[in-house]
Amino acid sequence: MKRELLLEKIEEYKSLMPWFVLEYYQSKLSVPYSFTTLYEYLKEYKRFFDWLIDSGISDADDIASIDIKTLENLTKKDMESFVLYLRERPSLNTYSKKQGVSQTTINRTLSALSSLYKYLTEEVEGPDGEPYFYRNVMKKVSTKKKKETLAARAENIKQKHSPWFTVLTGFQQVNHSSMVVSAQREASIGSYSRNLAIGLKL
Repeated sequence: MKRELLLEKIEEYKSLMPWFVLEYYQSKLSVPYSFTTLYEYLKEYKRFFDWLIDSGISDADDIASIDIKTLENLTKKDMESFVLYLRERPSLNTYSKKQGVSQTTINRTLSALSSLYKYLTEEVEGPDGEPYFYRNVMKKVSTKKKKETLAARAENIKQKHSPWFTVLTGFQQVNHSSMVVSAQREASIGSYSRNLAIGLKL
């Protein structure tokens, strides 16, 4: 997505958000989070806030009117109901018969909410110098990681430990080659000794 269009989409989502999300957005610009990340997070917040209203957890007339107390008082059971909703909701793609969103999307949604909750409960400073509230329900919500193939895991390990991984791997290859050469040398010496012994007997 081109930068101009991305910024336009961001402004559209910002116009829908409650004041505490706008504060969060402004704070994360200074980190800085990329505009792409913030755009994806705003999309996830809209999805979540729509659910809060549709499920009756919030009695707000629109997303911008959602009270911060609603987030403070959400229970683990509420969040599990939201995850279940994501898993079972009809796909927005009319050409797909698949129910629910992917695990990758669910993880992104929970990551976005975890970031917002961490800001509201730990990072922000209210008028009294304290966070807006302390209860972080997202710390009680577990996520399911996507299964990783052996090849992908090996590549991740290689990237994490590079260049030492490369050095060690190279050392192992050299060491293995040395062992092969040594074994071949010993076999040659053994063969020569046997032939010499046979010659002496003759």
